[in-house]
Order: sequence, then C-alpha cells, then structure tokens
Amino acid sequence: MKLFGQFRYIAGEKVLEIEAKGDTAGDVLAALAQAHPELGRAAMSEGDLRPYVSMMVNGKSVKETGGLATRVKEGDDIILFPPMAGG
Repeated sequence: MKLFGQFRYIAGEKVLEIEAKGDTAGDVLAALAQAHPELGRAAMSEGDLRPYVSMMVNGKSVKETGGLATRVKEGDDIILFPPMAGG
C-alpha cells in the first residue's frame, strides 16, 4: 500500500506491505488498522473509510468500484490519500 500526505507521516513509511485475511479493500483497510492503529484511526471511522479519504485500487477509486467491497488480489496497487487542499 502506498501512502501519501499525513498517512505517510503517521506510518513513517512511503510504502507498507499489508497481509490481509480476505479479498476486499475493506479487509486490507482492517489489516492496516490492526497493524497501525493510529493510521487506521486517521483513515477510518466506525469501520468505514472516512468521507474525505481516497483509496484507490489499480488506479481506480474504490468509491467507483464497490466501496470497501471492491475485490483485491495479491500484487494490486493500493493507494491511500488523505484530504488534499491547496492551489
């Protein structure tokens, strides 16, 4: 999983290898939250992705591909973006 912005700062890493027991984006996010609780709190609320957080699987937003039920497989490119602002 590639991390950007505050998520990168919280994890102390640009890329994390996440081992999830399941095959959905939600399973990956749950595994991330278990391995890195502070990062999980920043990205999730009540078991769901925070509205302002973007998660992409292979270049497509999970908001367009089934939300956290989006299927993932080993080797997929998963990116987590915090809210972005600026101009």
